[in-house]
Amino acid sequence: MAAIKALGPQLVIVHAEADGDFMAFAREMHRHGIEAGVSILRETPVEAIIGALEVIDHVLIFAGTLGHNTGPEGVNLDVLAKATQLRQLKPQLEIGWDGGANDTNARQLMEGGVDVINCGGYLRG
Repeated sequence: MAAIKALGPQLVIVHAEADGDFMAFAREMHRHGIEAGVSILRETPVEAIIGALEVIDHVLIFAGTLGHNTGPEGVNLDVLAKATQLRQLKPQLEIGWDGGANDTNARQLMEGGVDVINCGGYLRG
């Protein structure tokens, strides 16, 4: 953790599915002025992180499949319901999206409650 803190990032995001004590990790990041985020896979329910929402600054909804390029045809916008659920639980939470974002669905993502859109494959096109 010392190596991460030494880099002085604004935000560090860890996977909700990872082993470890997320609450302790988030508190340590905050102690050093670093925001704490958590990413959730599309299969992971929001309920898995509810207990830690008090210390979470950012949730990254990963709508793709790890290790695979999620083109626009592979994006599952049903996962956008997680943004609505998170916004109801913590209105000031910053919500990110990763997986299949492009010029045809970016507006829908933003209107669905997403604050930060991560693009990859779309930009290569």
